[in-house]
Amino acid sequence: MTGVSKFSKVSLFSGLNNLTDITLDERYSDICGCTDADVDTVFAPELTGLDRALIRDWYNGYNWLGTSVYNPFGLLQFFRTRKFKPHWFETGTPTFLIKLLQNHQQFTPDLSHIVASETLLSTFDVDNMPVEALMFQTGYLTIDEVWYALDQMEITLKYHNIEVQASLNNYLLQSLTNSLEVPGHRSVGSTNY
Repeated sequence: MTGVSKFSKVSLFSGLNNLTDITLDERYSDICGCTDADVDTVFAPELTGLDRALIRDWYNGYNWLGTSVYNPFGLLQFFRTRKFKPHWFETGTPTFLIKLLQNHQQFTPDLSHIVASETLLSTFDVDNMPVEALMFQTGYLTIDEVWYALDQMEITLKYHNIEVQASLNNYLLQSLTNSLEVPGHRSVGSTNY
């Protein structure tokens, strides 16, 4: 179990009380995605005519204390459409998250270097959820750096990639301006980033 799956353990389904949370276990860091090696070998036929570095910038970057991985859904959709679009982001509307960011008056550039403890990131109290824990557990932020202070793991979080950062900021701007398009800003689906 990893990420938001832990919410299903909270007093809703008592039969799930024996699961192990592997979110911060580096042995499983690449279990939920495709590595660079996977992309270069398994998906080699799909890479013809595509900018490999741009694919990495757009879709790689999910990290749980180990190997960085690509979101399989976004990557497969990209290979299907051959367009740099926010494929993963478009699978859900983060209305709750946007409202939380607005209520906390969260300055989104600060999200790219938030420091949190392992304990904070493991929080799953739905009624009292810190912004950084929710952003991490829902997949909008990932691990950048880890260090220890007095035997406590401290973690710097960051955006995964262009898809997540641009999409979240664009959605937040649209929400704040009550507009479907933000004047003067490129569409997230643009290939000209």
